Amino acid sequence: TTLFRSLGGIHVHAVPDEAGVHADAIVLGEAETVWGDVLDDAVSRCLKPRYHGPYAPLENLPQPITNLLPDRYQFGSFFTSRGCPHSCAFCSVHEFFGRTVRVRPIDEVVAEMAASKKRLFWNIDDNVWGVNVGRSIDLYREMAHPVMTTPFPGTKLYEEYRPYLIPGQDWDLYDGNHANFYHDDPEMTPDAREGAIVKLRDDIFTIPQILHRMTKVGIKGFPMSHITSWAVQYPQGRAFHEFARERERTQAAKEVSA
Repeated sequence: TTLFRSLGGIHVHAVPDEAGVHADAIVLGEAETVWGDVLDDAVSRCLKPRYHGPYAPLENLPQPITNLLPDRYQFGSFFTSRGCPHSCAFCSVHEFFGRTVRVRPIDEVVAEMAASKKRLFWNIDDNVWGVNVGRSIDLYREMAHPVMTTPFPGTKLYEEYRPYLIPGQDWDLYDGNHANFYHDDPEMTPDAREGAIVKLRDDIFTIPQILHRMTKVGIKGFPMSHITSWAVQYPQGRAFHEFARERERTQAAKEVSA
């Protein structure tokens, strides 16, 4: 069996000559439109040294298969847009993905997240930073429930989001634990969304769960990586549990008074 090596991504795009030494083929730019050609050429044993993937619309992209290999990541990842109109000297996004923001269909983003086995997700999306606020709001409305997105009071972004905020909330409710936005689904009340996120945090930040995650930290990082893991997770867990208990007491008091 002949094995072929191919490389792609931002690093390869930035230094193609260096990367080309270490692979049979490299892909410059975005791979979705040319990856089929790479595979066909590999089967035919006629790989080209370089393939160039152009900027293309993001509709109907193939969903990545992320569960074939074991991994130790607790967070799943996804993207909803590519490109950035800014030209920050320290950032490679505009160089690699272009200065025009292209967005994925919201329903396709939601479907990809729903199909994932991960329970936690981390998303940094250039489109979120004020490029298209309306689209960001529509996206968060449809993403996996509950969504707790908190604009910082006193910022321009907060003023732009003001029409969608629940009125009458004190500043101390903008803490990531409370729902601050309306939701079109009548079942997704603020109380229901808050309850769901509280339960999730309460479940995954128990001491057994924390210790289990620590066992997945590589032995090469022992002991500092393991100590750091505990030092980050345990205080978070205590804070989440205390908030959950306080929420239970507050709800019980409301039921009594009612």
